[in-house]
Amino acid sequence: MSLESAQAFVAKLASDPAFAAELKLAESAEACADLVKAAGFDFNEEELVAVRAELSDEQLDDVAAAGFFGHANSEGIYRCWGDAPGKLI
Repeated sequence: MSLESAQAFVAKLASDPAFAAELKLAESAEACADLVKAAGFDFNEEELVAVRAELSDEQLDDVAAAGFFGHANSEGIYRCWGDAPGKLI
């Protein structure tokens, strides 16, 4: 797990709308987590929350534009954890 991996994941969400769309369409939390892992990312929810907290408004807008998470609601990304916050993805 790493903070750097979470940062790279957020950057990919901002730059690759197809990747974000693929994650949003995952049929389950496990499928979403599998897609994230298959793309080479290894981080946990805590690391992702830390990265998200560091984003500027512009960066957050870029990620929100991908439709994965926005200012007020991070529903998309937390779908990867399903009902088990803290689960590694």
